[in-house]
Amino acid sequence: METYKFRDKVFLEKCNNAGEVFNFIDKTLDNYELPKNKNARIVLKPNLNNDMNALIGNSTDLRVIVGVIKALQKREYKDITIADGPNCGIDHMNIDVFKRLKIDKIAEMFNVKLVNLNKSDYNIVDLKTGKAKTGKIILENDFLINLPKVKTHIEVGMTICMKNFVGCYQALDKRNIHDSLVENIVRMNEIKKPDLNIVDGLIAMEGNGPAAGIPKKLNFVLVGENSFITDLLCMKLFGFDLNYVPYLKLSIEKGHIKKEDLDYLESIKEITKLKRAKENIFVRIFLNNFFVRLRYNRFIDPLFKKGPVPGFFTLLGVRQDVYDFKDDNITRLYLENGSKSEKCEEFCPLELSNPSDQKCINCLYCFMIDKNIKHEGELGFLKGQLKRYDKYLKKL
Repeated sequence: METYKFRDKVFLEKCNNAGEVFNFIDKTLDNYELPKNKNARIVLKPNLNNDMNALIGNSTDLRVIVGVIKALQKREYKDITIADGPNCGIDHMNIDVFKRLKIDKIAEMFNVKLVNLNKSDYNIVDLKTGKAKTGKIILENDFLINLPKVKTHIEVGMTICMKNFVGCYQALDKRNIHDSLVENIVRMNEIKKPDLNIVDGLIAMEGNGPAAGIPKKLNFVLVGENSFITDLLCMKLFGFDLNYVPYLKLSIEKGHIKKEDLDYLESIKEITKLKRAKENIFVRIFLNNFFVRLRYNRFIDPLFKKGPVPGFFTLLGVRQDVYDFKDDNITRLYLENGSKSEKCEEFCPLELSNPSDQKCINCLYCFMIDKNIKHEGELGFLKGQLKRYDKYLKKL
């Protein structure tokens, strides 16, 4: 595969399956200064915002997470932690995102640690909107790898490296961040800079992300050190401009992006054009923190957990999902004729060719896009996701 090299040690490659993702990450890590101590505390911060499958375009793909872990363990690093804090709504309802996205199974399989930043030890930092609790492990580690997802964002244009740090903050502090979202995105990246960004552009989300967007297959993985520069390049590569991404404009004003960076940007050609998010008056009203805080009132709260209200707000594009309380309970995936599945070979994070393989973790990537794959057990919350996104998944 051809690797595209940009300034500031940013690399991009098209990867068609988990093996190619691993190979790209493995060879690209040689360009960066990793910890010399093999017992160094390495933290991976993916985007596990909610329980929506990565092929919908919402969460960091397991192929990227597994690829990074394998590349690090190949280099004999022993202390690896996956850490993220899902959004405050799903956290409030005690839905286990790590379980639903099979992050827990990946952690067990590769013997890495798992930390929910909504419930972990924290440090207090100063944001534009005041004091905020951020995961202690994010601030205190030897090497921090940011694993963001390429998504459009109805409030700030796009969410890639810089915006992904909202997940480092606890519970309702995430909502406080939205009181001055643009300023806080920049501030978060001043407080803590990742040592490396490995961007999941395999299945991106375009349109009205991150709630009502749709998946778009890109098959790109991008690696860069500097979050400001990496996001700036992504902006151009995916067909956006500074007027669409206000936190990058502020980053220029604050000196994090220099004139020479902007001059270099002129030489970069876009590789695809993601559909932009459209103005949504309902998002502007109902994601205002006045309404969000009101929603947690003990008398109003039950209305947002079950019944018609969650579905109504999902239709409006305000909520990312209905948040079904029923976990999936898939006991077996299989092909009736026992043959291989091309979709399984392409999308499986463990490089399996048949879902009946004993190593299968039931991530359901192959099941969601290959109608020849059958299942035993209950789909649970995934039934609603499939109903909502099936027409898009068929095109992947």
